[in-house]
Amino acid sequence: MNLIGKFKKIFVAAVVLGSLFARATTFVVEPGDDIAAAIDQAQDDDVVQIAAGTYIVSAGITIDRAITIRGVHSAVTTIKSTGDAFTVFTLKNARAIIERVTIRDAVAPSRPAVLITGGGGTLCDAVICNCKATNQSSNTGAVFIDSADAIVRRVIIKDCSGSWGGGLFINKNATVDCCYLTGNSAQYGGGFYINSGGLNPLIVHLSACENGASYGKDFYNNGPGSSVTKIYDSW
Repeated sequence: MNLIGKFKKIFVAAVVLGSLFARATTFVVEPGDDIAAAIDQAQDDDVVQIAAGTYIVSAGITIDRAITIRGVHSAVTTIKSTGDAFTVFTLKNARAIIERVTIRDAVAPSRPAVLITGGGGTLCDAVICNCKATNQSSNTGAVFIDSADAIVRRVIIKDCSGSWGGGLFINKNATVDCCYLTGNSAQYGGGFYINSGGLNPLIVHLSACENGASYGKDFYNNGPGSSVTKIYDSW
């Protein structure tokens, strides 16, 4: 594992009318580096660029600044949890972004692999797979949305499980766009679950198929008054 000071840094200067008004840094993380250490260094508008490879995460990472965590592509950049009962990523800033990665193998009694809460954040162009919440009274093991400023876009969620919402648990009026949920399982809502009455999330171009549940094989809407602004069953 490399020391924090050994991360490659690329400085990007933004210039308008000849005046320097902003400076951002790209931290390049390569196999053997510590993703969490790079994220700890990053400040608003910085990018943590994760090279192709598999990275083992053994503790939860919270992103509460406006930074971007960017892999090369979900097919070649994999973040693998040790499965020791923690949420891999918690997003708490509306301008925080995780993109172009696969997150897999998170196993915990009652925690999701990705939690978007507080100020929100964006998960996009990603794959979440084989993540499980094992308690019978747990929510999803994959992606839990608990912020109206959450965006989940172009994400594949597969082979995940939990008691409510095998792939996706929606607890606020967030945006879910161009997602594919398959092979997930739950007691309620094998693909995704909308919690409590009165919610009206924006769900566009979502495909939920071949999921399994005792109630709502692909989708379960809990409570009167909840609705979906727009939903399609094909991607």
